[in-house]
Amino acid sequence: MSEPNLVDELLDQDRVLISAELHLANGSFFQPTGFPDIGACVYTDGAGELRCLVESEQSMANRLEAVCMKAPGVWREPLAGKLPLIRVANKKKRLLATNLTEPHRVASSYVLEGSVNGTTLQDRLKKHLGLDDKTWPLDQREKLTQAVFALDPGAILHGFQFMQWEAVGLRAARLLHSRLEAVLADDGEIHYGLVKVDGIEPESSAAKKSNKGQSIAAKARYVHKSIQATFEIDVLALRERSLVPASDGKGVAGNSGNQTARRFLLALALWKIYRFLTNAPAFDARTGDTMGALRLRADCSLALGTVNWSGSKQGARFGKSNTLDPRRLVKPSKTDGHVDLLADPPSFEELLCPFELGIETVVTYGKK
Repeated sequence: MSEPNLVDELLDQDRVLISAELHLANGSFFQPTGFPDIGACVYTDGAGELRCLVESEQSMANRLEAVCMKAPGVWREPLAGKLPLIRVANKKKRLLATNLTEPHRVASSYVLEGSVNGTTLQDRLKKHLGLDDKTWPLDQREKLTQAVFALDPGAILHGFQFMQWEAVGLRAARLLHSRLEAVLADDGEIHYGLVKVDGIEPESSAAKKSNKGQSIAAKARYVHKSIQATFEIDVLALRERSLVPASDGKGVAGNSGNQTARRFLLALALWKIYRFLTNAPAFDARTGDTMGALRLRADCSLALGTVNWSGSKQGARFGKSNTLDPRRLVKPSKTDGHVDLLADPPSFEELLCPFELGIETVVTYGKK
């Protein structure tokens, strides 16, 4: 007898926590996320364990988008041609950005200020939501969620905030929240340096647009006892979202349509988690490189251990941890080498009709 569809099992919870044990694929120390001026996030938890943030929630959201792409704004199978895609091009039709590569996704000013047939997406959305310069009717909140879902379902999962209008309430928190943390070994900090020697003009200063001269830099790495990835899905908030209109005149009915949309969005979250944990190819829009999802940095390449999930209802603590075979997060595809989502998407072509947009849209940004 086959196992039940995991989407239906998880929809019965209010919150779902998926945790994965990770190991270093090579070496004995790792490089965490951090910035030159503040370093890594190292802290002591309530149990007295010294911990380090390996990957922040903002960075993990970007990584969960990266596993969906095989090029800038090109969906991987089985999503290609089924989910909305907005490409931003200049007057010369050169690609500038997409809703998948922009940190703010559909709420990016570059996306919204792009125009189609002489009208910007920002103006179309403003008219659709009934916005004026400073106020927004509270009874239009549902319409905002439905508009964002139609234009960019990933923005519903990862959260959004529209800064283009002064009206409050044009935002939503993440439904999928994730991070990577490490428990550090005792005296687990490693400090070393590097030097770049210039045998031609060692006295040169590091001027802008030049790498002449000698330079010395310090590096910090950490030794871990354990590394864990956690993915929290707010299923209660998902169940409460009205993602599609009650009726759009084209057969998308409210109740059944919303259930289809909610199941799809949860399945999309699970598919993203599966691809990250199984080291699937991930496209980095900043560098143009495609690498395994678990290769975070040169000194932080990870391998997957055990995976578990637990649920919570009515505000209670998370229950018993259940071992989870990552293959349950998806279903086999009829196409070799691919996996399908556990639930099919709704018809986004129909949901996009009010905006007079197709499943793939090119908007023109800028004067050049």
